[in-house]
Amino acid sequence: MASFRHFGLIAAAALLTSGANAEAAENTVAAAPSKAAIEALEKSAYEAWKSKDAKFWDTFLADNFVGWVHRAG
Repeated sequence: MASFRHFGLIAAAALLTSGANAEAAENTVAAAPSKAAIEALEKSAYEAWKSKDAKFWDTFLADNFVGWVHRAG
């Protein structure tokens, strides 16, 4: 009977701690990128656009991304 009681206490403790750890992980917020990092990324994106480098955009756009350009005139 004592072994069932110990098992129950251990199982309850495991459930409680796993729930707390999961909740703490969900509340973690990533730090914002620096201004220099954003500027470097913007410059890289512009260079890729100018050179028509489609591989650059693989990490940024979803597989089903659709874009268009409206040309006045």
